[in-house]
Amino acid sequence: MKIERDKVYIDGRGQRHRVVCVDATTEADGYPVIGINDTGGVSTFTSRGAYQVDRQSEYDLVREVKEKQDAYLRAFGFGT
Repeated sequence: MKIERDKVYIDGRGQRHRVVCVDATTEADGYPVIGINDTGGVSTFTSRGAYQVDRQSEYDLVREVKEKQDAYLRAFGFGT
């Protein structure tokens, strides 16, 4: 999966992350993606959406939220 800026992704726990940057230079090389979750928490990811370079994690970004699905969930009081 290619992670793109200004899109929303879901991690393995169901938490939404809005990607604000895909080319960050961080102290820990290999984490160029910066995402902000619905509660304002900031996380970094690899360019493929992995939370950790060397292992799979429930914090990995697993899929993109589609616009239609996002609007439907908001209509019923879920999400922001």
